[in-house]
Amino acid sequence: MLRAQNMVDIRQGDGTYVSDGTCMGEDPLKLRYVDSKTLTEGVFEVRLLLEPQIAMLAAQRITQAELRKMEQIVEKIRQIQYQDPVRLGLDMEFHTLIAKSTRNSVFGQLMPIIYETIEKGSVWLNEAEENYKRSQRAHQEIYVALVKRDAYLAKNVMTAHIYAAIDDIKLLDSVREDARADAKERNA
Repeated sequence: MLRAQNMVDIRQGDGTYVSDGTCMGEDPLKLRYVDSKTLTEGVFEVRLLLEPQIAMLAAQRITQAELRKMEQIVEKIRQIQYQDPVRLGLDMEFHTLIAKSTRNSVFGQLMPIIYETIEKGSVWLNEAEENYKRSQRAHQEIYVALVKRDAYLAKNVMTAHIYAAIDDIKLLDSVREDARADAKERNA
């Protein structure tokens, strides 16, 4: 029961340890019960409402140590290829660091849940290299806005970044629908 609530980690052959997780269970928002297309739209709508405001607050409150850490993350993101499986973890780390730098503990707890949903593949993402390169540039621009402590620039760049991701998802959805229609036509 404690494991299900993410309160303890059980390591086979090693023991049971108090978890450093959120203690909210593996699916605190019960997102696994939501249709994947609806979930994708919902996650990105939530991101669009929250993350630009989070970026504004972060621009005002981020510390030099957090900026140094973010610079390292952005550099790693710049260097990896779009097919590299660590990229989603880096993306999650980047956005979670922004949320934590607001000094608002709710954002610091909420954003990892949203990104874990994305990372676990519950949300459709477009895997095209050009989209990943655009995302790399957006992360760099967000970082620069935070370094400048320009709250409105951080908000605007984050908004554009999320809208681009939404457009990528819509394009992928359209391609999938076309492929299904073509398959149906061939089978008819």
